[in-house]
Amino acid sequence: MARRVAPAAARTPFAAASPATTTAAAGASGASREATIVRSAAALATMPQSLDLLIASLSKVAASPGEARYRRVPLGNANFRAHVVDAPGGLELLHAVGYEKRGDALVLSTADEAVLALALSALEAARGSSHYLDAKSEQLLVQALGASRDEWDQAERDRRAAAAAKVPVEPADGAAGNTLLCFHLGEKRDRSRCVWRRFESWSTLEEVCAYIESTTPFQIGRTAELLDITLSPPAKLQRSDGGRTLQVLGLWPSGHIQVQPIVASA
Repeated sequence: MARRVAPAAARTPFAAASPATTTAAAGASGASREATIVRSAAALATMPQSLDLLIASLSKVAASPGEARYRRVPLGNANFRAHVVDAPGGLELLHAVGYEKRGDALVLSTADEAVLALALSALEAARGSSHYLDAKSEQLLVQALGASRDEWDQAERDRRAAAAAKVPVEPADGAAGNTLLCFHLGEKRDRSRCVWRRFESWSTLEEVCAYIESTTPFQIGRTAELLDITLSPPAKLQRSDGGRTLQVLGLWPSGHIQVQPIVASA
């Protein structure tokens, strides 16, 4: 009896994919890419610097897709590493857009207009979220406080330098006409917080005030007052007597001055 031969189609282990199957697979891949982009953008919403950096970078690519320099990001860039590579969702989003690692950089070989538009749309949506706005407000506040602190520090340095320019040179130890002053810092007479400094007997109270203001954060008459505690009871030294010499004020050949902070009244 002759052996029956199965039809060719029956002998083929895997049938060739039909056009409909190929289209469905491509659609599934596209849906997965879109989901990754949207998910990654949402994860970046609480990191305004990361989000802003990615929007700026991808916007340049979208505007000039032919510019290779915009489609290459060096991994050694500290700013990029801190705010994209180390940020949850940063690399995932770039990979979904089409960036690939090549050597020490991420490179986008071909800029897909539709994919870039999708990524920018997702990032802009995240930038409009309450999470981003709250995080951005906090970032700006921290920056403002930092700037204010820097400005205050510079103003304090300038103030002390201006005061130092009015301070006379300290006379040599043992020179005739010297007076030795002990400055007590704080509300109590504490020898552990005592600073000694020599002046000429004809140095003025204003020059003493300048010395204090150049070496401490105090401003005499505004944040601190001076008390002559050489004898008892203490006597308040008035800034209006700034032109009087130490000898006239009785602060010669030595004296004790307390630098007392002014406590604001309630």
